[in-house]
Amino acid sequence: MTSGQDPREALLAFAIPDPAVECRPVAGGHINETWRAGPWILQRLNPDVFPDGQVVMENVLAVTLRLAQRQD
Repeated sequence: MTSGQDPREALLAFAIPDPAVECRPVAGGHINETWRAGPWILQRLNPDVFPDGQVVMENVLAVTLRLAQRQD
C-alpha cells in the first residue's frame, strides 16, 4: 500500500467478513502508518525504512513459528 492510498484496500487481501469497516488512523507512530479497522490493526511499512516488505514478513513468520515451537 502506498502512502495516501485508502487502507481499506489492504483489507481486501484478507478473509475479513466486512472489508468496508471504518478505518481510523492511530496516532503516535514514528516510522509506519497505522490504522484501526474494527478489531484489526493495519500498518503500512515505511518503504524508506523497510524497502523489502517481503523480507520483513518472512522474519515475522520465522519469529512466530519459533515462538510456537517453544510453547510445545
